[in-house]
Amino acid sequence: MSITINWDRSADVLFAEVHGRVDSNNAFDFELAIRDNVQDDDANLVFDLEGVTFMSSSGLRICLLTAKKYNKPGMSFGICSLPEPVREVMKISGFDQIIAIYRSQSEAVSAMTGSSTDTEARETASEELRAPEVREEIDFGIVKDNIIDIANYTIEKYEYRENVALDERVRTKAVGEVHAVLWKIAERLTACRQKVLQDMFEAAEDTLISIVEPH
Repeated sequence: MSITINWDRSADVLFAEVHGRVDSNNAFDFELAIRDNVQDDDANLVFDLEGVTFMSSSGLRICLLTAKKYNKPGMSFGICSLPEPVREVMKISGFDQIIAIYRSQSEAVSAMTGSSTDTEARETASEELRAPEVREEIDFGIVKDNIIDIANYTIEKYEYRENVALDERVRTKAVGEVHAVLWKIAERLTACRQKVLQDMFEAAEDTLISIVEPH
């Protein structure tokens, strides 16, 4: 599934409204679209992810690299309108601890420019009343498929948080050792998947029997 990005400007804030699934297959397209459409004088940039159905560590890394470019005086970067699955990934990865996350575009505008719109109160109320979204898929392969991306993202996050640039030798060693550790976790995930599938089949059979062969 490809991604599309709609661009919108509101009160000196440039919004990139992202739609689709962001993973290792199209992360480069995502990065290229940001590079081609964001100008040097765009001081305030926000990724609106309401239309994103899935985001892997590849997408998180692009967000983090963008945040690095905006980590300068007079500039600001943030993310808004997170669907629950994407919010979960950002929380697990620690992304929400270092990057500003807003509930809506209006909240982002208010925080970045000190102004607000007439729709901000309505959007906030809507956010509070919104029912939890149902996750449509459980991607058991995501850790294994994106081990390198997770390693690189973790390094980028450390450099961003500590405001340092790791030596290439240190970076290479870190990627290799993190890769080995994550691979062991991925192997555990495979075993968990098998157990879950077994439990599902057993539960389905038990449920069927309880219906067709009641005591």
